Amino acid sequence: KWQLATQLRRPEQKHLFTVTYDEFTVDNPLNRIFRYVVEKLWQLTRHSGNRQILTGLRYWMDEVTLLPVVTADMGNQIQLSRLNQQYEPLLNLARLFLERLGLQLSASDVTAFSFVFDINQLFERFIIGFIQCHRDEILPPSLKHFVSVVVHD
Repeated sequence: KWQLATQLRRPEQKHLFTVTYDEFTVDNPLNRIFRYVVEKLWQLTRHSGNRQILTGLRYWMDEVTLLPVVTADMGNQIQLSRLNQQYEPLLNLARLFLERLGLQLSASDVTAFSFVFDINQLFERFIIGFIQCHRDEILPPSLKHFVSVVVHD
């Protein structure tokens, strides 16, 4: 960014431009939170597909400092700019994880935890699993092979 006011105060240095640079580094507070969450999820997951994705993210975020502890308060202190505003949904998920994978709701002295997920996907996966396990009993012979192919795609 050209510092015009400073430049005008130094007319003898017309050949030099007074500028400031923004530091564009991957090692910033937002990415440190993401790196921490990726690391913790990698440690927790047992699903091989998720582990593979998280391994790729760990490799990709290798230049970001891994903090020993990140709290939900640290996630709440992040100020998004127009340059990183697109990461707000991801930051919200990271905050959710940092708050122990749940939204804490309080009414008087009662505390409850909830975890939000897409019930449609849960139901679809349940139906697919049920059909896979019981296709010999519930499907006519002409559909048994078809369902097996469709389910695995």
